[in-house]
Amino acid sequence: MFLTLECAVTLAFQAKKPIEYVNALVGTAPLDDPKLIGNAPPPGEELYTGMTSPGAVMPHGVTNFGPINKNLDLANVAGVGMAYNYIHRTMLGFTSGMAGLTFMPVVGDWTVPPERTAAFYSKDKERATPGYYTVYFDDYNIKVEMTAGVLSGVYRFTFPKTDRARVLMDLGRSGGNLEVVGDRTVRGYGERGIRGQISGTSMSGTARTYFVAEFSRPFASFGTFHQNPIQAGSRGSILSGNSVTAGTRAESGSYAGAYLNFKMEGGEQVLVRVSSGDSYEAIEKILEAEGAN
Repeated sequence: MFLTLECAVTLAFQAKKPIEYVNALVGTAPLDDPKLIGNAPPPGEELYTGMTSPGAVMPHGVTNFGPINKNLDLANVAGVGMAYNYIHRTMLGFTSGMAGLTFMPVVGDWTVPPERTAAFYSKDKERATPGYYTVYFDDYNIKVEMTAGVLSGVYRFTFPKTDRARVLMDLGRSGGNLEVVGDRTVRGYGERGIRGQISGTSMSGTARTYFVAEFSRPFASFGTFHQNPIQAGSRGSILSGNSVTAGTRAESGSYAGAYLNFKMEGGEQVLVRVSSGDSYEAIEKILEAEGAN
């Protein structure tokens, strides 16, 4: 029995759900045809993109887990203010859209932000669909996945066999406070940012947004770091040195962060459940409610 062309096309469309046709990477690259570029940006700036993010987010969701491959803190401030551009080939971290919080899995040595540790990634292994994003770090052999609920989300980092696996997390330039609780949890809050901007938006719109990050396995060891502020009258660069302290549980200030070390067998995973809210109590209720679904 032979199918008509019309029947074949109908069956082909029925084989996939509408959501499977969505590519969240659309709009993240600039035009490459000079005839279509039109009003080009000033010299020194990147070509404009569609200014979209390929991150994992639910419709009307608060959580937006997305990739960062452009360091806006060190970039031309007059340029396109998007942390992701498809043409860039190194990843710098992943934002949770909460309290200015950034995560980055690495193996071995790392750098205190804003001079972030970069990882080469494979474009053929990068995929973005509604509510899910994944990418692979070629130089670290790390697979990164993330998915989002309405008020919380989950990172999944698959590491190679190593005793130098790290997960870095920091609160960005605006800073705030961060503390390591026990051997599986990091919590804290982001403060009001520079020029009056808010680093992360709380439910009530206040300048302080709390977060909780729960890890699926205990830390082998940990420490904290931050960027030292520029002293008055200093003629130094915009980067003024940093502090890294092993074994400490609390940190505050600009780029306040923590490094969390793990010993991993090949193919083992670290999952991180993250949520934000107006208080730690409110976040615990969110994690319990969305974790049960």
